[in-house]
Amino acid sequence: MEDDNIQVCIRFRPINERETKSLTNCRSWRVINNTITSTNNEQQYTFDHVFQPCSKTTDVYNIMAEKISCGVVDGYNGTIFAYGQTSSGKTYTMKGCLDEQGIVTMSIHDVFKRIAEYPNREFCVRASYIEIYNENIVDLLQEAKQLETLKIHEDVQRGVYVGNLKEQVTQRPEDAVQLMEQGERLRHFGGTNMNEKSSRSHTIFRLCIESREMIECKNEEPQYGPIRVSTLNLVDLAGSERVSHTLAEGVRLQEGAHINKSLLTLGTVISKLAEGRNGVHIPYRDSKLTRILQTALGGNSRTAIICNVTPAPVHFDETHSTLKFANRAKNITNDAHINEILNDQVIITKMKKENDIWKDKCMELEKKLEQVSNESNNIAAIRKMRDEHGFEMLNQERLLRTQFEQEVIKVQNELSMRYETHLERMHVDLQEVYKKIKEEVKKEFDESLVNIIQEKENAKIEIAELEARILELEAREQKNLLDNDPEQQFLLHQKIEELERENRMLNIKYSRRRANMSNNQVG
Repeated sequence: MEDDNIQVCIRFRPINERETKSLTNCRSWRVINNTITSTNNEQQYTFDHVFQPCSKTTDVYNIMAEKISCGVVDGYNGTIFAYGQTSSGKTYTMKGCLDEQGIVTMSIHDVFKRIAEYPNREFCVRASYIEIYNENIVDLLQEAKQLETLKIHEDVQRGVYVGNLKEQVTQRPEDAVQLMEQGERLRHFGGTNMNEKSSRSHTIFRLCIESREMIECKNEEPQYGPIRVSTLNLVDLAGSERVSHTLAEGVRLQEGAHINKSLLTLGTVISKLAEGRNGVHIPYRDSKLTRILQTALGGNSRTAIICNVTPAPVHFDETHSTLKFANRAKNITNDAHINEILNDQVIITKMKKENDIWKDKCMELEKKLEQVSNESNNIAAIRKMRDEHGFEMLNQERLLRTQFEQEVIKVQNELSMRYETHLERMHVDLQEVYKKIKEEVKKEFDESLVNIIQEKENAKIEIAELEARILELEAREQKNLLDNDPEQQFLLHQKIEELERENRMLNIKYSRRRANMSNNQVG
C-alpha cells in the first residue's frame, strides 16, 4: 500500500426490480473510468478504483484485499470492511453467495496458502467472531444459550481487545470458513421495506496469527526467533437507514437508530482523521465499533474500505452520502509496521545467531587476509627479479635502439642511391629523345625549304607572265585610246585592276612563306 493510506473503492450494484419500478427523471450518477459524476454535474468524485455493476467480487478482492490478507502472515495488521446504505450489497461483497465466494472466504484461503510458503516458521491461527447489536458486543462462536454481552478492555501489550472472547484455533481454511458460517446462524437479521433479510448489526470476523522463526545454531538445538502477532479484521457493517424508505417501526426502528448512531460516530472519526490536524480529539470511544477498530483507523494497520452504492435515482442522496464518506476516508494515512515480540530467550537466540554470522565473516576475512599476504610476497619476489634484471634489460633496450637507427640510415642511403641512378637514366633518355626530335624537325624544315624555293621560282614565272600580259594590255589600251572606244577602255581598266590584285596576293603569299621559314630556322 502506498504510504499506508487507507485504500478506498466504490462498488456499484445492479438496479433491482423494486428500484426499476421507482425510476424517475430525477438526479442519478454516471461513471467514466474512475470518476463518478451526478447527471446535473454538480457533484464529482474520483477514486483509485470504481467497480461497475457487472464486476465480480473476485475483481474487488484481487485489487483491494489480497495484499492485505497476505501481509497479515508477514506480521502486518489488516482490516477490510464494507460500508454503505442498507441493501447496497455489503454482505454480498463480504460473505458471498452459493455462486460466488465473498471476500471473507477468499481472505481465509489466501492466509493459509501464504502460511504454506514459510516452512521455517511455526504458525498458530485463532479465529473469533463478534457482533455489535444495539451497542452490545456478542460472541457468535458461543452456544446460543451462553450468549452474553462482552466488554472492551485495553492494556499496554494487547491494546484494545474484547474480554472473554472465544478464540478457536484453526489449522485449515475450511475450519475457519465453517466457524464463520456457524456464527452467521446466530447473527441478527430482520426484514425491512428495502431488504427482506437486512443485517441488523455490525460483525467482525477476526483471524489472529502468531508465528515464530526456527533458527539453527551450530552445535546446538534449534532456537526460535521473535514472535510475530498480527490480526485480520473482516468487517460487515450494517447499513445506514432512512425511516421514510425502510418504514421501520418498533424493534426495527430501535435497531436502525443504534446502527445510524454508530455509523455517525464512524463518519465523525473519519472526518477528524481526514483533517490531519495534530492534537484534535478523535471520538473513538463514542461507539463500540470505532473503539474496536481504533487500530484500523489511523493506527498500526493496513486498511481497505469497500463502499457499496446503488445507481438508482431514488437513492441519490444515500449514494451521495456514501461517496462523501469515501472521499474523506481516502485521505487518512495509517502507520503499519510488522508486530514482533522480543523476550529474553528470543534476544539471546538472536544474539547467538548474529554471533555465528560474525564468526563466519571473521573466518572469511582471515582467509582473504592470508590470500592477500601470499599475493604480497609474490609481488615482493617479482620486484626483486625486476631489480636484478633491470640493468640487463636497459642495455638490451639501448642495443635494440642503436640497431634500429642503423637500419634506418641504411635504408635511407639505399633509397638515395636508387633515386640518383634513376635521375641519370632519365637524363640520358631525355637527350636521346631531344636529338631524335631535332633531326626530325631539321628534315621537315629542309623539305619545307625546298618546297618554298620551288614555289618562289614558280611565283617569279607567274609574275613575269603577269607583267608581260600587263604590258600587252597597256599596249592594247593605248591602241584603244587611239580608237576612242569608251567600252573597251572600261574593260581594260577592270582587267588591269584584277591583275594588280593577283600580283599583290602573290607578294603577300610569298612574304608569309618567308616569315614561316625564318621562324622554323630559329626553332
